[in-house]
Parts: sequence; structure tokens; C-alpha cells
Amino acid sequence: MKKLFFILAPVLFTLYIVQSTSYNAFAQWQQIGLDSSNVLSIATDSTNIYAGTDYGIALSTDDGNSWTYVLLEWSSVNSIVINGTNIFAATNTNGVFLSSNNGNSWTNIGLSNDTLTSLAVSGTNIFAGADNYYTGSGGVFLSTDTSGLWTPVNNGLYDPSVTSLLINGNNIFAGTINGGMFLSTDNGSNWTAVNSGLTDLWIHSIGNYGTNIFAGISNGLYLSTDNGNSWTLTDSINSPTWDFDTSGTNIFATTSFGVYLSTNGGNLWTTVNNDGLLYGSRSIAIKGNYIYVGAIGIWRRPLSEIVGIKENYSNANMLYPNPTKGKFTITQTNNIRAIEVLNVFGEQIYYSTPNNYKNTAEVDLSYAPKGIYFVKVNNGVNTKIEKIVIQ
Repeated sequence: MKKLFFILAPVLFTLYIVQSTSYNAFAQWQQIGLDSSNVLSIATDSTNIYAGTDYGIALSTDDGNSWTYVLLEWSSVNSIVINGTNIFAATNTNGVFLSSNNGNSWTNIGLSNDTLTSLAVSGTNIFAGADNYYTGSGGVFLSTDTSGLWTPVNNGLYDPSVTSLLINGNNIFAGTINGGMFLSTDNGSNWTAVNSGLTDLWIHSIGNYGTNIFAGISNGLYLSTDNGNSWTLTDSINSPTWDFDTSGTNIFATTSFGVYLSTNGGNLWTTVNNDGLLYGSRSIAIKGNYIYVGAIGIWRRPLSEIVGIKENYSNANMLYPNPTKGKFTITQTNNIRAIEVLNVFGEQIYYSTPNNYKNTAEVDLSYAPKGIYFVKVNNGVNTKIEKIVIQ
């Protein structure tokens, strides 16, 4: 899955340049550094931004205008969490690191033999998720202090390839590669699979908005409103979903095809990567007046610009069914003037200008090969772009 994405990345970038010319140029993402790094995780406190890359951790004290590496381990930093004055970082091959002085110095506190993917902290309890693909036993580890003593807590966790962790109240969620989602209500002592409704058991990420729990999968996003007892696939995201953050009632998600926003608890999502930001958005964090996104490099945009996008939900394209066998319907609030469909190589495979301007249109792509396509709809005022999958 990941290898396929990196093969397609240059093509998708070219396609995105074509797409972005249809949007308003005043709303731009700005790349602000680390442009030779994959930014896999981001965390912020009141003054600093910490970016985990495939080399280590970079620190910014001026809202991302400049960056300094404060931890060079030549190992991917997959997760950073902050708990009070303690900053914890999970690396791919070198264990967990701790800083208690704003990232100026770091101490290794164990699990150096495990491939760490995720961290979650509650009080004095530190949970680390590990994948057993490369080294180690995998699973979930618990430390109750910063001494470097870790205890495996895997009873009932029958898939040791843990990709992500989330603590929400007394509930601890663990996402895995082959076993789906697991829930512990007793501090990790016991785990139960909670996969009702999940059709894809490879969980890439977990997030929440209050009691709403999100599970990012290979081709979209699932929502649970009952602590994981049941899951529903949302209709708006059809690509791997990697990370989440919130600001008020605004929920943001990073995906392999950009950043999405929901203002209704995660039921409906719309893209906000309308200018400048590359595909392959991996990590996200909000600090003050800015939203920061990690991709190839780190990107920044004023939060006020993005929050305003929620007013444009009524103008978004609704494509259904999606995925489709080839035929689908486009619905907009405004009348549709032109429809264009591009494949992943940027080649036009469909174009029409409806004779009678209406806010709905039928499209038949039954002749097109299975795959991902991009639908551009012009209403005489602006152009909206949505992704559709033909199965």
C-alpha cells in the first residue's frame, strides 16, 4: 500500500498542479521548512512546535519560521506526545525518548528493541504501541514512570502489530494491522476486539471528537458513536487517513490526498487542501492561529482561512454512489455548467457541458478501468474537485 503511494506520488503531484489552478489563489498553504524530510508526527505546547521526521525531532520556537534539530537518531519519529513538562517520542528502531526541558536534551527510556508506532499518556501511565514486522514482539507496553521499566499488556490483543493508540476517558483503543480495533477499559490489563461494522481491519490511525471515535483505514474513515461497539463508514473520504486534530467544533484529518475538515462531529467531510499543499499529508497539529501539516516538509496556514471553509459545504460536490461501478450522480447547490473527469495521470477521460443548467447531473464512466478518478465541476463561479473510485 505504502509502496504504491510513493510510486504514484510524482504523478499525483502533477495532477494536483492542474487541479489547483481552479481554486482561489488567495488561500494558500505555505511550506515553512524541513523540505527534505517526511514529517510523520507533530506536537505543540504553549511556545514550541516539535516535528518528528525520518531523521529525528526538529524544534521551532517561532511558529515554524525556523527549525533546529534537537534529536538526531537517524530513525523515524512516529509519535510525539506531551504530558505536562514531559515530552515523549517513539522512534522506529531506537526506542522511546524523554525530554523534560523543552526538547533541549533527550534521554532514552527503553524499548530500543521494538519498532514503535504510537504513544498515549494518561496521568503517570505511558502506553507505547509496537509493530512486530521488523523487530521485537510487538503489542502494547505500559510504563508507570520514566525509569525505563516497561511491561507488556497484551491479554486479549491477538494481533501484536499495533499501529495506533488513543486514550479517551477510561477507554484505551489500539489499532492493529490485521486484527482491527481493540478496546481496554482496565488500563490495558485486558483487551477486546471491537470490529462490528469494520470491513477493513488494517487500522492506520485513531482519533476522537468527544465520544465520537474515528478509525482511519486504507480507503477512508470509520466513525463510532458508541465507544467502538459499532462502526459506520463515512462517505466523504476515500483514501488512507493518518492523523487528526480539533479546534472547537472543527475536526481536521490528514489523508494521502490532502486535508479534510468536518464541522458536524465527523459525519461529513470536505477537502481544504485547495492551494499549495501537496498530497501525502501525514501529520497535523493546531497551535494558536495556525494549522500545521506534515508531509514532505511541514506546511502552515492561518486557521481562520480554513475554518471559513465550513460555510462552503452547501457548494461542495456530492457524488453518489462512491465508490461506483461507473455510473454516478453529481449534486450541487448551484447549477452545473461543466463537468470534467481526469485519471491519476491528469488525462481527461470525460467532459460535458449540460444544455440545461441544473444542480444535478448524471455521469456514466462504465467504460473506464477500475481505479481512482478526479471529478471537476464548474458552476460558473468556481470549480470544485472531488475524488471518485470506480470498482
